[in-house]
Amino acid sequence: LMIFPLDASGANALYEEVVAKGIPVINYGAATQTPTPASFTVATNVKAAAMIATEKVIEAMGGKGGILNVLEVVTDPNTILRKEGVEEAVAKYPDVTIVQTIGDMNAVEQCIEKISNALAAQGDKINGIVTTGYNPTVAAATILSEMKNDKIAFVGIDDDPVVLKAIEEGYITGTFNQNPYLQGYAVPVLLEYLIDGMETKEDYVFIDSSGVVITKDNLDSFMDLLWGAADDLVKNAKTTYFK
Repeated sequence: LMIFPLDASGANALYEEVVAKGIPVINYGAATQTPTPASFTVATNVKAAAMIATEKVIEAMGGKGGILNVLEVVTDPNTILRKEGVEEAVAKYPDVTIVQTIGDMNAVEQCIEKISNALAAQGDKINGIVTTGYNPTVAAATILSEMKNDKIAFVGIDDDPVVLKAIEEGYITGTFNQNPYLQGYAVPVLLEYLIDGMETKEDYVFIDSSGVVITKDNLDSFMDLLWGAADDLVKNAKTTYFK
């Protein structure tokens, strides 16, 4: 079975029953709590993704200045990890600070209001923006496009058309695009090996499906990069993860 576990803790009880019947399970898109009966998780390492996005913003800022850190639902476990990722990346640079962290937002309209308020209050101190949620990313791209921004570095997440257009027009730096193609392509292959009776080298492995930062330079080729990563993982999966 390939499963997206909505309940990271509760899913393990179901997995125990399924695995006891000889049916292998792989988490797809999100992880269960460990230890887990699942053989693999194939998903984005959200903390690492947040660090990559932040590093890209800092690079575009010239290694100095202030960042607005925009979170989505702050009680969500993934949001907490993303917050940690942004903060760890910023901590590497003595001339970079987080000017303000805002969160607890869902709808795009709400995100636009909160980001606009932060820019109005802290605008002269903000040289970069990081958003690690889908709706805040669309909101920030909308705001910066309307401003015809050419001063604030910004990297968000995912590839909404509003975001891609803002990249193309040069109003934002880029966006970290996750790799669902790798997740969807690799998991059935791994399941096939498990069903065929192959033994894994470890009881459980988290495979980071990672992604790519889309910029103006690779706007026309980022899909090739995502599929290339998927092909590479599948090509090497047997020797990498199985005895």
